[in-house]
Amino acid sequence: MDILKKERNRVLKPGVLLLTIFFFFGKSFAQPAQDEQFLIDYNLEYNISENGETNVIHKTTITNIQNDVIPTTYSFSAKQLEIYDVSVQTNGKEVNPKVEKKDGETMVSVTIKDYAIGKGRQNIILLKYKTKSIAIKSGEIWNIYIPKIQALEGISGYDVKISIPKSFGNKVYISPAPEIQKDEEGNFIFLFTKNNFQSTGISAAFGD
Repeated sequence: MDILKKERNRVLKPGVLLLTIFFFFGKSFAQPAQDEQFLIDYNLEYNISENGETNVIHKTTITNIQNDVIPTTYSFSAKQLEIYDVSVQTNGKEVNPKVEKKDGETMVSVTIKDYAIGKGRQNIILLKYKTKSIAIKSGEIWNIYIPKIQALEGISGYDVKISIPKSFGNKVYISPAPEIQKDEEGNFIFLFTKNNFQSTGISAAFGD
C-alpha cells in the first residue's frame, strides 16, 4: 500500500536540494535508503457512503529535518484503486493536479506551493478523491479492502480512519483488529495506526 521514494529533482542554489516525494498505493517496490531528510506523517480517512462510494481524504505532513533540503513536488500513485474527482491543496492553497491514467494505474502529481524552508518547518499536502474500488457488495454482504503498506521505514506516523454506514449491517469480521472502534452518527468508526497493519492490508465484511 505504501512506500516512500525520494529523488533528486534539480539544484536551486549551492547547498539546497529540491526533492520529489512519492506515495505508492498498492504497488510493490524495494524500499530506498532514507537520508534522514524529512519526517513523513500520513493521515487517511475513508468515508464510505451507503451506495459504496468512498470519499478519501489523504493528508501528508512533511517535516524538514535539514535546513538545505526541501520538497517541491508530490506524486501519488494508485495501482489497485480507480479514483476520480481528484482535488489537491498544498500548504492551504488549491493547486491543479496533473492526473494520468495508464495500464490500470492512476498517477497524481502536484507542485508544492509556498514550500517551507528550514529545519522543523512543515509542508502539508491535502489530497481528496473518490473511488468505488474499496467497498464492493456481493449478495447481502459488503466486502471492504484497503491495500497494505508496502514499507513503513522512514514514516513517522500513519493513521487510518474508516467510516462505514450502519446500513451495511452487522460486522462479520475486520482484520487486523482496529486500535479504536466506536459508533458515530449512524456510522461504525474504526481507527488504525501503522502498528496495526505492518504486513497486511485492512479487510472487513458487513451484512445481515
